[in-house]
Amino acid sequence: MRTLIKFLVLLDKSAVECCNVLKKGIETRYSSYETVRRWVNAIKNGREETDNASRSRTPTSAMDERLMEQVKSVLDSTCSIS
Repeated sequence: MRTLIKFLVLLDKSAVECCNVLKKGIETRYSSYETVRRWVNAIKNGREETDNASRSRTPTSAMDERLMEQVKSVLDSTCSIS
C-alpha cells in the first residue's frame, strides 16, 4: 500500500485523495487516514523507501495474492486518471 501511496503522491494526489483511492480499490484492507497522511508527508519530504524498518517480532510479509491483485487493480485504474 505504501508503494501505491508513493505512486499517487508522485501524481500530485493529496492525502485525502490517496485515502479515497485506497478505500475504493482495497475495500477490506486499507490504512486509516492518519496513517496515509503520515506516509504522504514522509514521501513529500523526500522519503524514498517504502519498506518497514527492521524490527523484532514483525511478520516477514503481510502480502497475499488477493491483496496484490487489489493493489494492481487500483494501479491500473489510477493510471487512466488524468
